[in-house]
Amino acid sequence: MGTLVMVVVMSITGKPLKTPETPSGIIALELAGNKAEVEEVLTAWGFPFFANPEGRARGFRSMAAVFGHTGAKIKAAKQNTYYDFIFILFYTALFYMLCKATVRWLNNQGHTTFLGTFLSKAVIVSAFLDVIENTGMLLSLSGNISDGSAAITFIASIIKWSIVAITILYLLIFGIYFGIYSRRK
Repeated sequence: MGTLVMVVVMSITGKPLKTPETPSGIIALELAGNKAEVEEVLTAWGFPFFANPEGRARGFRSMAAVFGHTGAKIKAAKQNTYYDFIFILFYTALFYMLCKATVRWLNNQGHTTFLGTFLSKAVIVSAFLDVIENTGMLLSLSGNISDGSAAITFIASIIKWSIVAITILYLLIFGIYFGIYSRRK
């Protein structure tokens, strides 16, 4: 239930971040792999940069930005990221328990049991990766942008999303299998 509530909360708080330049919302920042891409996302959200002659963001437009007086979309992105810390607890617990339950249903049947056991541990790793990702995004949202922090955030995000996608796929396949198999008995 907590996971579902947090999905709704994250969806509502993340809605302002979906712009023509960032149609995926906060995910655009998660997947920005270098400083220039992070600056593009933040500029789309109204981060107070000023542009150099090439049109690229290169600094703060005002001292207000330095002291935290940024636009509504930046505040929404920070709020959404803070809520994600709560969401991490819920989705990790949900996927961990579902993987463990699936392993029990499989009754130790070879590779599928191994995969479920592995994924139950991998979702815990994805939680730590999500914390790293969120920390990198909060640094960027505060104006501390570098290629290094963008790359770390990007890598953590890619690995996290991969683990989550494989886990969901595993649960769907074996959830459907057990739904069909249990009806035949």
